[in-house]
Amino acid sequence: MNIYARLSQLTTPLARHDRGVVWVLAATLLVVLALYLTFLLSTIFSVIARNQAERDIDTVRARLAEYERTYMNLATRVSMELAKEKGFVQVASPGYIRLDDRGDVLTFHSAR
Repeated sequence: MNIYARLSQLTTPLARHDRGVVWVLAATLLVVLALYLTFLLSTIFSVIARNQAERDIDTVRARLAEYERTYMNLATRVSMELAKEKGFVQVASPGYIRLDDRGDVLTFHSAR
């Protein structure tokens, strides 16, 4: 038998499966490409969200600094005279609330 005829007999069954192999490879390529694009878009959206969160944090920090400055300005103006003008009185015997040693019970203690 001729070597070319023998080779043809061996490759004929493989030729039948070529289309199936091509389709499997094409489908695998499409799935891998879809996964790659999904991960790429996810990464891009995460970076955008992180940048937005950082801007929001900076805005909150600036607002907090402004509140702290306002508090400090107001706290320096509070005095016993101002408190009496507003109707507050000096407490003769102050009371305190402290956390019990167990850490879960609040108790009231008077300074008497």
